[in-house]
Amino acid sequence: MIGERPDGWKWAQSAGLSVAIHAAVLGYLIWQPSFDFLSMEQVEPLAAIEITAIMPEVAPELAATPAETITAPETGEEILQSDGGSETITSSSLPELTPSNPDPARLGTEEVLNSTIETGDPAPDKDPLPVESRPDAVPPDPRMLQLIERIRARLTEPCMLALPMMRGDGEMQLNVVSDSDRNITALMDDLTAGIDGEITRQAVLLDHSQCPAVTFVRRDQRYPVYALGIQLESQQIARGTALRGQINNAAGYYQSLLMIDENGIVHDLRRFLLNSTRVTRFDFSVARYMPSRDTHQMLVALATPNRPETLSSHAGATADEFFEALFAEVGQDALIGVSSFYVQ
Repeated sequence: MIGERPDGWKWAQSAGLSVAIHAAVLGYLIWQPSFDFLSMEQVEPLAAIEITAIMPEVAPELAATPAETITAPETGEEILQSDGGSETITSSSLPELTPSNPDPARLGTEEVLNSTIETGDPAPDKDPLPVESRPDAVPPDPRMLQLIERIRARLTEPCMLALPMMRGDGEMQLNVVSDSDRNITALMDDLTAGIDGEITRQAVLLDHSQCPAVTFVRRDQRYPVYALGIQLESQQIARGTALRGQINNAAGYYQSLLMIDENGIVHDLRRFLLNSTRVTRFDFSVARYMPSRDTHQMLVALATPNRPETLSSHAGATADEFFEALFAEVGQDALIGVSSFYVQ
């Protein structure tokens, strides 16, 4: 109103509020604080697995004959073709390898591999793929036959494999692979009770996401003695270092190698295989970018009359999707080998 004295206090309040707002905006622009603590849930990312090539080295006495080769016109070197480009192969030798799953030659190929079990799947239209006879096959140990019979009769747990093997000097070993360690000790005690001699026992822990791969290999009629042998230089490697090994008993077939990582992702390792007259060798490194876990990476070797289309269409998929498609395509018409390794 005219003649009313101005209220200086209200003007001071307005001025102070304006200064505070401008100071807060200026502070945010300078320091840009994070408000992640306001989010409801913090999700830890899955451990990333990266596979890189360290090409296999072949002993000079082995005549290297990769499945798909070309000859460099200038150097005459053999080059292994892969989806990711060409890799030059050099000559050297790998150290002596030890079996990481049953070697058919040590178990008696004729008697053991030709015995099959009822898998619950529809009966195949034809007999399982034949396995090449081995002149170094030895008569099966009666203790091993007893252990195999027990495994086939007693192991009913889902997502579990019992893999017997014979090592040097008549030593037996039993590996049990499972996504849970609760019942492994009791199962080992039950399977080995009363069998003469010492039996080395090893438990291998998988992640539940890898279980579809276990289901696939359990459907093989020859389980628990697979037709293919996988031998590794070591079953435990440091991150970023090489995993070296070989596949035995797959001559005459198209060979594939799959890695099922601890996140349940299937990797096609075909480009790291080098065929020779006797064995197929592989050499690759595995890198991980998260802390180590207790679970192992799983390897599945395949020998088939032709390359399965599933390898091209489903590589990189989850194990449940991949192995459902693979079994629908190949059924029992494949030779299988199984192993595992741990990345520190």
